[in-house]
Amino acid sequence: MKHTKGPWILNYPHPSSSDFIIGNDIFEDFVMNPIAEILPPVCESEAQQLDEQEANAKLIAAAPELLESLMRFIKFVDDRKLEYESAMIRQVKEAIKKATE
Repeated sequence: MKHTKGPWILNYPHPSSSDFIIGNDIFEDFVMNPIAEILPPVCESEAQQLDEQEANAKLIAAAPELLESLMRFIKFVDDRKLEYESAMIRQVKEAIKKATE
């Protein structure tokens, strides 16, 4: 599985909207290649605060860099042929697998 090339950019909502749009190409505040959109809640009972929506959007926008960093970390560990595999390394490998398979 291959994802859209990063970096992904977070486009902040227009004052009349509360949608956060993530894309990899923005021209004059317009997302040319949208990847994800964080929509406002539909039900008041599920309402997220604007800061929580923004935090979710930032996490999604950082995904390509986070994945690349994890993959580089595992390559670093593998290149040194360490004879142990800690819980942290297993967790990193599981996160990479979850994102790529």
